[in-house]
Amino acid sequence: MTLTNLRWTLLLFGLLLPEAWTSSEWSYTNELTDETNWPVNFASCKGLYQSPVDIDNSNAQYSSMLLPVRLFPRNEASWSQQSYTVMNNGHSATILFPSDTWFVSLTNDLTPQYEVVQIHFHWGYQNARGSEHLLQGNSFPLEAHLVCYSKRFEKFSDAAGSPHGLAVLGFWVDISSSNTGMTLLEQLGDFSKVLPDIINYNRSAKINAFDLAELLTVVDPKNYFRYEGSLTTPPCTPNVLWTVFRDSALITEEQLALFRALRYSDQETAKQMGDNFRTALQLNPANAPIPRVVYKTWSGSGTHSVSILLVLLSSGIVTYVQY
Repeated sequence: MTLTNLRWTLLLFGLLLPEAWTSSEWSYTNELTDETNWPVNFASCKGLYQSPVDIDNSNAQYSSMLLPVRLFPRNEASWSQQSYTVMNNGHSATILFPSDTWFVSLTNDLTPQYEVVQIHFHWGYQNARGSEHLLQGNSFPLEAHLVCYSKRFEKFSDAAGSPHGLAVLGFWVDISSSNTGMTLLEQLGDFSKVLPDIINYNRSAKINAFDLAELLTVVDPKNYFRYEGSLTTPPCTPNVLWTVFRDSALITEEQLALFRALRYSDQETAKQMGDNFRTALQLNPANAPIPRVVYKTWSGSGTHSVSILLVLLSSGIVTYVQY
């Protein structure tokens, strides 16, 4: 049985329950509904193959089969005359993109494998923490997630609860120590300008469309980690193909302060938005029937021979190549 089939079999037998993508009550800072209590209402949050994880470069396996990531529009007319919605959803700041506008390919071509839905952010009250994924135990001040769904499904709601339905591009973001270098927010159009307009929960603003493809200029789209995991917020559905770029993007202290000025919804105990990240989980808990592997696109310390990888591929254990 392949890893894909085993995971879906576990879902069918109730060991992992794929809840719908809902706004049911959950929080980061309210002790009644924080992450320790997410499994009460969202069973998948205590299941297997969860995200985020602590990525260990020395244990990640090199795969020559991983290709550069491409981010592109349907065509220029599909985005240049549109607007995007920026929203405080009570947990984060989010940019929502119009449907059928932006697409992602994980195979270095212009095949629209995934459609982009939104980008949101996780950050800390202090610079020493904030990212969801860790890099060898180390955190970054902020992490951005570009959420996409597989075009094998007609719409996002169908993909959100289905195996292999989602893909997320993760961007570690570090403090810029100088005025040189383009920051991540500078590639997001007027996003930073309207953050003061959405300080309170459920506030939204419109911004002119920007070229989302420029987002990949702040990282190297050829160098990343890849693994199979879950949503990092309820319902924690384990159907996400994760791509976390190796090189961190940049943010200034002033830009980070704009995020920290946002306010949570009333469901939270804290008022000021921050520390809105899930604690990193084990890549392979003791009860995992088949271990997960984090792959990377470059060779180096801790790599395994290509022959071993090919054995795994031929056995059907590695499934990301089918996306």
